[in-house]
Amino acid sequence: MSRLEGFDFEKPEEFLGAVLQGVAPEAAILKTFKSKLASKNISTEAFKFEGATPPPAEYRRVVTNEGITLLFSAGHEENKNVEIKTEGNGGVEITIRSTGLERNDELEKMPRIPD
Repeated sequence: MSRLEGFDFEKPEEFLGAVLQGVAPEAAILKTFKSKLASKNISTEAFKFEGATPPPAEYRRVVTNEGITLLFSAGHEENKNVEIKTEGNGGVEITIRSTGLERNDELEKMPRIPD
């Protein structure tokens, strides 16, 4: 939520995504949210967030242009287990440091990763 300046009624998925740590555009909760706003006659309201700043996010999600998704806690970046460096050509170098692999599975299909 700290990355949002306010609520835009034309993009309710941004608000719900921030609150719920990701929501798919076709998610049932988004449809319910829109209908509840309409039932309260506030479906076209917009507002800015004011007041206390929420704590920083505990987890990070990084998705590369090639479709590689990394999910990790903010502490992994602070402890240099994960480093993300922007290269001069606009690319990104991602380094993961570990003491070993807990799992190294071959999967028939990609597991569902939240949006």
